[in-house]
Amino acid sequence: MNIKNLQKDVVIVGGGMVGLSLALSLHQNGLQVAVIEAREMNYKHLNSDRVETRVSAVNHTSMRLLQDLGVWNAIKINRISPYYQMHVWDDIPSESITISAEEISEHSLGNIVENDVITQALITEISNTGIEIFTNQKIEKIQKNGNTELVVLADKIIETSLIVGADGANSFVRDYFNFETKVKPYKHTAIVATLELEKQHNQTAYQRFYDKGVLAFLPLENPNKASIVWSVKTDYADFLMSLADEKFELELAKAINNTLGSVKLLSKRFSFELIQRHAKNYIKSNVVLVGDAAHTIHPLAGQGVNIGFKDVIALSKVVSEAFAKGRLIGHISTLDKYQRERKLDNTKMIALMKAFKEVFGSENDYIKKARRAGFEFVDKNSIVKSLVVKQAL
Repeated sequence: MNIKNLQKDVVIVGGGMVGLSLALSLHQNGLQVAVIEAREMNYKHLNSDRVETRVSAVNHTSMRLLQDLGVWNAIKINRISPYYQMHVWDDIPSESITISAEEISEHSLGNIVENDVITQALITEISNTGIEIFTNQKIEKIQKNGNTELVVLADKIIETSLIVGADGANSFVRDYFNFETKVKPYKHTAIVATLELEKQHNQTAYQRFYDKGVLAFLPLENPNKASIVWSVKTDYADFLMSLADEKFELELAKAINNTLGSVKLLSKRFSFELIQRHAKNYIKSNVVLVGDAAHTIHPLAGQGVNIGFKDVIALSKVVSEAFAKGRLIGHISTLDKYQRERKLDNTKMIALMKAFKEVFGSENDYIKKARRAGFEFVDKNSIVKSLVVKQAL
């Protein structure tokens, strides 16, 4: 077998939304980039009417990134659902917060987009560039070579100044380079599915916090369809997954207090265990972690992909600036700027999600009273409400 030798400024391991958006961003700034993805990447099925079960609540910061990358229009042409209100409540539906885009002087609160729609748009844009994507490829080994690294695949060796681990929660790169990582199970499992609703969602996101967990209804383009993320204690999730569709639908409608009437499953149910992971460091010489490879959080705030896109913005900036000035892009002094900015922000978000989970998961009567008082305070205080929402946008 002939072994091809390639040279790239950056090799990104992982062809998901975060890895592909970083590849495009770096390419726009003049760097030679390759992406290595262990799976096949085929999204032709997205032309059908079937809505994918994994969706993201794309906030304004992420939307601006996707606009800068030249892919937002392609995403809009496919399927997006802007939402203009968010209705959040505790055990008692009457004690709730309703947040509207108009209240905070925004056109919308964000857009619900299928993950695969974003990925397809990124792949299409990348196909018009010099970025190489190597699919169905596994890294056999990585060797140090002075100031660079040699990434060895079955049929090629890529010399690079920087390896980016964008390969998800079970990151090969993170494990290969022995990044110390704090792992803590949330003891919750998330169930995702697509539904048909009896009542129209009116482009409103619904989120209920209660003692079993958190239930979010995310509005889709069709006014009578929604995607759910139901994060509950694992034993209850196992019970829900064991139910026949009709009984699951009844449990689901009851959990949201029949706010949207009866519901009907349009997809299979999928579940996954929720685990908090946070790398002690995001960087080593010539290696950096982004997205879920560096951190995973509870999905109750819908911030997962938005945090990953913030990593992309920060890393692209420091690497592109170093490249433009002729500095070593994989040097610790270059990458440390990224780590200082993003680790602090991500640590705050992880702590906030932990507090949310503990406060809203508590069955203590005093805590229940306190959180209801908090709901009432936020709902009646427009300044506080605006600050809370704009932090997420």
